[in-house]
Amino acid sequence: IVGSVLGACILCCIVLSVIVFRQRKCKAIASGMWTVLETILLGIILLYASVAVHFFPATTERCLLEPWLRELGFITCYGAIILKLYRHLVDFRTRKAHRWVLRDIDLLKYLGTMVFAVTCYMAAFTAAALDLIDVSQLGTLREQRTNTCLPLKWEYVTQVSEVLILCFGLHLAFASRNANTQFRERQFLVATLVIEFLVSTTFYVLRFFYLPEMSPSAIFLALFLRSQLTNTMALGLIFVPKLWYQHKQVSHQAEVEEVGHNDDDDVDEEEEDEAEIVC
Repeated sequence: IVGSVLGACILCCIVLSVIVFRQRKCKAIASGMWTVLETILLGIILLYASVAVHFFPATTERCLLEPWLRELGFITCYGAIILKLYRHLVDFRTRKAHRWVLRDIDLLKYLGTMVFAVTCYMAAFTAAALDLIDVSQLGTLREQRTNTCLPLKWEYVTQVSEVLILCFGLHLAFASRNANTQFRERQFLVATLVIEFLVSTTFYVLRFFYLPEMSPSAIFLALFLRSQLTNTMALGLIFVPKLWYQHKQVSHQAEVEEVGHNDDDDVDEEEEDEAEIVC
């Protein structure tokens, strides 16, 4: 069941990416910067994949791959969300006479810098983990007793870094609290950050105290629940309102066109009646 749910979530992300690309010129999607929306979807897919790798045995390769997927997915998804909030803040605080416009390409450059920094950090983590295997002659990052990945101090540094990044995003959200955005986008972005902050912080605290007592299946279930509470909620909060607003706009436009068509028909009928009277 867990595998089916994860597969369905990843498939949903792929479908949403196609929908966003096809409707990128529509107002609801274009106002949300469709390129940034695509990067958010990519990040969520990587976050789902970091949970899906637990279907495989705890080998050195899997123990190294999981944090790569998690951290790259985290910075791609939530880094993009934070940058969107930063753009709202800039638009709100900049006077029109001296307006500083943040283009989509600028946000992607900033996001690329963030991803590059995380890549360097993870490369250092990988090198340190491999050195640990060689120096301590462990042979693997797998913990024999519990059949899970060996807990490393690097993980605590990474977890604190994630929380600090989320705190910075919440700071931007508070600073832009009076900004007016189309389709209530800012409120949904803030809700996504708050949920991620609360769920992940609680997860890390509980994991710190109870990890030695948790079995591989319990760890997998906890990671799965966190992914559903954070990643799936992010999908719903960010993309469902946009698609709903877009659907309402299309429906309203269709109604207007239908009313206009009916009015034209009535005008034609009146003209025909007048023509008959004249004849």
